[in-house]
Amino acid sequence: MKFSVLHISDLHRDLTNELGNPPDPAPFMAILMRQSIMSRRMMRFVEPFPEELPPAHPARRHELLIEILRFLTPVLALISSIVALSGKYPSLSKPWVLDIIVALGVLILMWFARPRLAGWLHKVRANRRDQRFIVENGIRLRELLDQFAAFTSNNNTRSLIYILRSAYSQNMVAVEHIIAGDYIGSWLYCYREQLAFPTKSLYQFLSQCREFSHILQEFNTNYMVRAQRQLAAATPLAEDSIAQLEEFREEYTAFLRAVEPWAKGIANYLQSGGVTDHPTLWRLAPTNHFERAKSFRRTKPTKE
Repeated sequence: MKFSVLHISDLHRDLTNELGNPPDPAPFMAILMRQSIMSRRMMRFVEPFPEELPPAHPARRHELLIEILRFLTPVLALISSIVALSGKYPSLSKPWVLDIIVALGVLILMWFARPRLAGWLHKVRANRRDQRFIVENGIRLRELLDQFAAFTSNNNTRSLIYILRSAYSQNMVAVEHIIAGDYIGSWLYCYREQLAFPTKSLYQFLSQCREFSHILQEFNTNYMVRAQRQLAAATPLAEDSIAQLEEFREEYTAFLRAVEPWAKGIANYLQSGGVTDHPTLWRLAPTNHFERAKSFRRTKPTKE
């Protein structure tokens, strides 16, 4: 989201007409800058790259027509040859001769059709395998999303944001300094809307898994790890707040341990399917390792 000088002046004029007095430009500009930063962070992971988009029509009509013509050409040639030889050589009209010719024709047709039939069966088996994979891991994805939502909620008393706001109930500026822009909730809401529509496409499902790992990575880096580092350099909190943060860190770390095997399982599935030669799908594998936040308790210096 980009704001030009013209857009800012239009917003400023609208607020002036609405309120009767021109608003203070300092907080007004701060809000715009914060929205711009949050939008850039989200779009950095959500916007797909043009080269990663799947083809609109995997099986095109002209390709299917070519395959049909390749199959019909030897069939028509065989039939015309049998008719021509039967008219020229009456002895070939005997039933046993015709049976042999038909048997040979069937074998020839099977020889032509075998690689195409094998390819079709391989696609059918691969598609069924992908569908089982999507169903099983889709259920697990929604379970992990529900667990993760509890860590990011603003109303859950055991979430990181709630604990920090309770600890700095008289100083919200300190909370904003620790957490620079609370945008994960909005991102999760949009992501849930995507999951409301089940997909049968492996590409789309991998995109959903990849985006979930990006959301988790953003929360882990810009919320959890950042909060621990900011609090390590700030005035010490009360003991009960430190205990709540430590309890949150332990539960969140256990959650990361549950996410990582799931993400590695998806990468192993892609590798077993032989898609390592296709970077488009391989790049959609979710992140399978996350940095761990250190303890919120400050280590006491050892006495020599």
